[in-house]
Amino acid sequence: MVFSAPEFLFLFMPIVCILYYAVRKPVIQNGLLIAASLFFYAWGEPRYVLLMVASILINYIFTRKPTKTVVAIAVIFNVGMLFVFKYAGLPVRLPIGISFYTFQALSLVIDVYRDRQAGEAPKVSFWDVLLYISFFPQLIAGPIVQYKDIRPYLRARHVNPDGIAQGIRRFVIGLSKKVLLADTMAVVCDSLYARADGNISGFAVWVAAICYLFQIYFDFSGYSDMAIGLGKMLGFHFKENFNMPYTASSLRDFWRRWHISLSSWFRDYVYIPLGGNRKGRLRTVANRMTVFALTGIWHGAGLNFLLWGLWHGCFVSIEAFVPEKKSAVRSILGRIYTFLVVLVGFVLFRAETLGKAGKMLVLMFTDFSSSPSAISGTLSFFTPYFIVILVVCIAVSVWKPKFKVPTGISNLLTLLLLLICMMTVASATYSPFIYFRF
Repeated sequence: MVFSAPEFLFLFMPIVCILYYAVRKPVIQNGLLIAASLFFYAWGEPRYVLLMVASILINYIFTRKPTKTVVAIAVIFNVGMLFVFKYAGLPVRLPIGISFYTFQALSLVIDVYRDRQAGEAPKVSFWDVLLYISFFPQLIAGPIVQYKDIRPYLRARHVNPDGIAQGIRRFVIGLSKKVLLADTMAVVCDSLYARADGNISGFAVWVAAICYLFQIYFDFSGYSDMAIGLGKMLGFHFKENFNMPYTASSLRDFWRRWHISLSSWFRDYVYIPLGGNRKGRLRTVANRMTVFALTGIWHGAGLNFLLWGLWHGCFVSIEAFVPEKKSAVRSILGRIYTFLVVLVGFVLFRAETLGKAGKMLVLMFTDFSSSPSAISGTLSFFTPYFIVILVVCIAVSVWKPKFKVPTGISNLLTLLLLLICMMTVASATYSPFIYFRF
């Protein structure tokens, strides 16, 4: 089940919310959310819901007496499970969301260990752990919620009409990003990438790359918005996962804004334990390259994902040796440079094979004399609707309104967007979220 599916919008979400608001005791609410979350996961993965529960139970056992040895065993167990399903090449279907809930399980064990080392002994309940890891708003595609951040809301939370209204608005914004923006970009992107197996012009490659740039951003940030909105509707507060990443003026700035929950996870549980930037420049570069290599591998077993991670790691490491000086010209040049590096990286990320990525990248920077027929074939995708959506994508990516919209107008716009999304969902074919395959 996905957030943009009719069965979620018209049945699952309304029923869960009505039942949740009807009861007041946190323990009953937690039980309801656990049951709903397991049903939500079993809807799409009936074979693997027991695998997820078994993983949760084993990681809960690790928290009973967390020592360095136990933490090491937990790391081996969780990384090993990821390796078996994602990288061992087994002829089995990848469990949806395994990368996300495995990282949350590791966060649980490590946070509890650190608490005990600091002299704290917070009580860890199996039911709290089950809710934390299986909670349906962030179960399948993030954001990756660290245990230390959600722990206060597992036992007590406050739901009020204003929070519910804010959550609904945030959910609808995310739904609009996915249904209206990302899916429109996906149609053109997929069509042009399919052509790359044969003859394709450099102009078409640029269009495909830009479409994917917007598709993956609005697809994933849209899902994060929906997760944050759903959490707020239920009294949970998740941290932001995106912050206008395409306005970044450096790769380091980009990674402060893009998939923030993943960057924070690697910072807190890998980069800092490796020594961070405290052991000299060469060690810092090695630590950064290690983190970005792991970031690439986390996304998939293909060599293209590893190279994508190393591509970003190289530029982030190089930037560490460049003094930061603020100026208007430098800011503009920095944004152009960052945009091009990210764009090239996403060609590596999106292409099904390394050979296909190489061919497309060569065409991007060498084929500047495409024939009129090749250009007209690509321009055939530029329908009035696509052009409007492309302009909206650009505007939303680089501009954040500074003014506050009156509540009445905001509610009206939210309702209008919801109606448009519902009509689109009802008439469109199924379109999975990109990060479901990770």
